[in-house]
Amino acid sequence: MLTKVALVLGLLTVLVGTGSAGRAAATTYPVKVLCRSDGGHADILAKPTSCEFTCAKCSLRQAGTYLVRLRWKRWGSSVTSASGVYRGNMNTSTPATIRLSRLVRCYNGYRNYSRARMVVGGGAALNFTLPTCL
Repeated sequence: MLTKVALVLGLLTVLVGTGSAGRAAATTYPVKVLCRSDGGHADILAKPTSCEFTCAKCSLRQAGTYLVRLRWKRWGSSVTSASGVYRGNMNTSTPATIRLSRLVRCYNGYRNYSRARMVVGGGAALNFTLPTCL
């Protein structure tokens, strides 16, 4: 009997301590983005440090959307941004920023960013739709 009481008290301590009050904890899935890595294969990554961002409705491969040394702010929020370096044709390097937004939930539960706005070297912004769920 004493063992059962200790078990019940232990369970109550866990429930009260987590604030769940008997409810099941909600599963939180990571936020990711679809990009190509150095090897050219597509991956869905969280906080990539280098990425070739692709467009869902157009071919941006020729536009050179490869960014390296990405440093993210507020990853996982509804809008995140990063500064990094744009690697262009003939090995040019230019400072760049990218902002990702519009989270969508995929069939596997993950949330992926679906919009991007990229600015290279203080020039005009390039807005595009990202592919989301594979």
